[in-house]
Amino acid sequence: TAKLHFGDNFYIDIRSGDILANDAYKPDSAVHGTEFNWFVNRSGDAATGVADFSNGIEAGWDQEEFKFALDFRSYKADKTDKTSAYGIKLTAELKDKLVAGLTASAGLAYNLSTDWKDCKDPAIAETVTAENASLDDHKANIYDKDKGIATANLFGGKENYHLLAYAAQTAYKIGVGDDMFVKPSVGFRGSNATWKESDKAASSMENELAAGVLFGWGDINKDAAAGVPYLGDPSKKVSPGVGVVAYIPLPTVSKKDDDTTTTYDALKAMIVPSFYLGDKVTNLSAAAYAEIGLFNFQKPADKYAAFSTSTSVLESCDDSTGKNQVWKGIKKENETTAIAIAAGIAYKIELDDGQAITPKAGFRYANSAYVANGLEGKYSTIFQNLGMQSTYFENAEDAAKKTYAGDFFNLNAGVDFGGFVNNTTFSVDYKSANLLNGIKDEKSTPASEKDRKYYNVKLGTLDVTCKIAL
Repeated sequence: TAKLHFGDNFYIDIRSGDILANDAYKPDSAVHGTEFNWFVNRSGDAATGVADFSNGIEAGWDQEEFKFALDFRSYKADKTDKTSAYGIKLTAELKDKLVAGLTASAGLAYNLSTDWKDCKDPAIAETVTAENASLDDHKANIYDKDKGIATANLFGGKENYHLLAYAAQTAYKIGVGDDMFVKPSVGFRGSNATWKESDKAASSMENELAAGVLFGWGDINKDAAAGVPYLGDPSKKVSPGVGVVAYIPLPTVSKKDDDTTTTYDALKAMIVPSFYLGDKVTNLSAAAYAEIGLFNFQKPADKYAAFSTSTSVLESCDDSTGKNQVWKGIKKENETTAIAIAAGIAYKIELDDGQAITPKAGFRYANSAYVANGLEGKYSTIFQNLGMQSTYFENAEDAAKKTYAGDFFNLNAGVDFGGFVNNTTFSVDYKSANLLNGIKDEKSTPASEKDRKYYNVKLGTLDVTCKIAL
């Protein structure tokens, strides 16, 4: 990018990258807040922006209290070619200088063009001669209506397609005592697509909401891991305190002429509480993080059609009013509440001459519904690789209620020895596989020889390491 300033506040910026209606909502959570993928787009379109409208110009006004900006971008076909299609973005930001502790931002993005075109006109290609051969790479991007170019690519694969994307978020930090605070925040985003289908007007609107609150002490979003098993590297950012965030996918409303269809997502809400001790207790580290997913349930007898391997669709249609409802839901009635939790603790025992011994321990637990609903690694990396579990059932009634015969539980414990040898840390670390693994017979034993090893099935591994700081 290149930025030109005119006076103290006005600027023009040459930009690249997709135009987004607003920055991603990153709630201030005690653990993992800035890494959480809060808005998981359900339709595949870029719900916070107009995808691939990349290179362009931004003009704005930026001062201590607030900022306004207008973007004008061109579309990049296949992320490489420039075209004559354009999109715009308008954003506004309120900084905490105007009202102490209060921040807010909002934005809109919209594709002005409904299609982009490739030039396949031989007459234009012939103008590329040896003397200007460098134009050869760009000849397919030239668009000239007078040349009779017929090749058109429709945005969204639909006629007269426009996508209006919008997003907003706000947070307010309220001081409590000398070093504590409460910080609520909320984020909202959505999109409204309109197009023409069989000469009839059609549209689809989808929205998502997330909100949270952090009761904290100390710095927010510190560049440090939690320092305990399972919440080390993946956490990346921590904020001393106790927090909770909830994500709610709102119904999608689709219209075609006079018919309206409201679709309710299988996931009703994802609730994420977390805790990080910070430096409240000298040499003691402690943290916890959980994900709780609440899902709809559709009885197999009520389902209208198979939606996927883990969900069903119940459809209710009223031809007299043109108003329809679609409810997505989980097939297994015992898998509507998904729970996963990780927690850990470590204590540094300081000895003489800079020597230290640091014992640490942690655990992870996830119920079968969490894994059956495909949540491993979907919202964070903390609960990846939970291990194996039996899917064998003794009777059809059990199989109709649950996917797995049991839950998932991992242990991680060890001790670090530092300072006994200059610049060297020795560690002993035990990591279990799934200690609740129910695999016990040939019918449910994994086919892979590696997966049949005792340390992958249940017991786990004991590692001894040495780290030398150079």
